[in-house]
Amino acid sequence: MTRLYLHCGLCGHKQANGLLSGAAWRRTEVPVQDGSGAAAATLHACPSCVDQHADWQARLFSGLRPLQA
Repeated sequence: MTRLYLHCGLCGHKQANGLLSGAAWRRTEVPVQDGSGAAAATLHACPSCVDQHADWQARLFSGLRPLQA
């Protein structure tokens, strides 16, 4: 059986995605540009990073590269 992991986009921490552990993690959807053909994606942040960084969503998005037209 394949085990799925949550991967923190800020610190790189990995944790098995279980019902209890997954509930503590925060996630945000990556906005998709119309007509880009890109699929929607979800970024995750672990509880420690969420507690340490009030701007955790902005930090996740700052690591993304803009799509080239």
